[in-house]
Amino acid sequence: MAGKVKMVDTGDDDKVERGAYKIGSPITPIKPLKKLLVLDLNGLLARTIYRFQNLPFLNQRKPDGIFGSKLVFKRPFCDEFLQFCFSKFEVGLWSTIEKHNVDAVINFVMGGWKHKLLFTWYQSDSSDTGFKTLENDAKPLFLKELKKLWENENGSLPWSKGQFSSSNTLLIDDAPYTALKNPPNTAIFPHPYLVEHIHDDSIGPNGDLRVYLECLSVASNVPAYVEAHPFGQKAITATHPNWNFYSKIIKRERERERVAEAQNRASKRGPPPQMRGSPLPHPRFEAVDREKTCPLLLRVFTKIGHHHTKEDFAVRGKEPEDEVQIYTWKDATLHELTDLVKEVAPEARRRDAKLSFAFVYPDKNGRYVVRPVGMTHSYGIGRRPDDGKALAELGFQIGNYLDVAIL
Repeated sequence: MAGKVKMVDTGDDDKVERGAYKIGSPITPIKPLKKLLVLDLNGLLARTIYRFQNLPFLNQRKPDGIFGSKLVFKRPFCDEFLQFCFSKFEVGLWSTIEKHNVDAVINFVMGGWKHKLLFTWYQSDSSDTGFKTLENDAKPLFLKELKKLWENENGSLPWSKGQFSSSNTLLIDDAPYTALKNPPNTAIFPHPYLVEHIHDDSIGPNGDLRVYLECLSVASNVPAYVEAHPFGQKAITATHPNWNFYSKIIKRERERERVAEAQNRASKRGPPPQMRGSPLPHPRFEAVDREKTCPLLLRVFTKIGHHHTKEDFAVRGKEPEDEVQIYTWKDATLHELTDLVKEVAPEARRRDAKLSFAFVYPDKNGRYVVRPVGMTHSYGIGRRPDDGKALAELGFQIGNYLDVAIL
């Protein structure tokens, strides 16, 4: 019955809560599984600014730390908040900042508490969308995909797969876009802490965030609690005023996943069987050991009817929107790339579709060139002459784009 604790009489006055003991003598209490709290750093626990920023309130506060050209200001009540978090939750820290910067800030902000973190993740553990944030067109937009924590694929985290999930994990971040790919109601987004917030008490003993987490710690299900008790900024959904921008990110991420799945299936199948027609010529380049060689990132742009023009690539950062990014190797053939394009572009699956491939790169004067390199058929009997041509054989250089016209 909710609110009541049933006691187990052991015969020797040893009594523990039911569900919090294991069978055997003597009885050993087992701590119930705490929920996983994933904390952001800058904007939640502290604020980092550049020393040369001439802000009027800086004469009212002394920084808690200085490293390089940056000043670090701990949020008021930060120490008490960390003590509370570690007592109620399993705690990890995830920042989209580069590792050397995160480590420097942690030393000032967390002190001895940093050794209690289950994990510390950085920009390298985040997903780079290829987009820039709306707030700062020079800042890359990264995602924090919680499934990476839950699945623990490489076994580097101190728990087994399935121990944490959407039901018992909460991400706290002041940037709602970081959670674009996560299940609903697995994150809350407090308004960002700024240095001028001298009297901020949100994470203090009676602060709104502290009280919220106190209640969440005893809730049975994280998404159910978050849905019933909205906090801070709203999550990004189809009703968001900038949904047109964020939906493009979601679309590209889904395309990436489809391509990755297709590549995974292809690697399990092995090389495609020899098709009817003339045999493939021996490649005029050294084959790549795909088991030992790190793949390269290839930016692929598709267009129906014809290729993009060189003017479409003239401005860096404003390339065509119909892009998908794939990881592959320089010995990938146009036949392999055709199968990948078919995974993400429905038009390429037509029985009579032809795909024209072109490399896009800047010439010696910095002006972009669109150079056709081959053509394949989506379907058909027999192997076409260009099917077996590989990127390296065609003169591909790392950094080139691949433009695909679907005809």
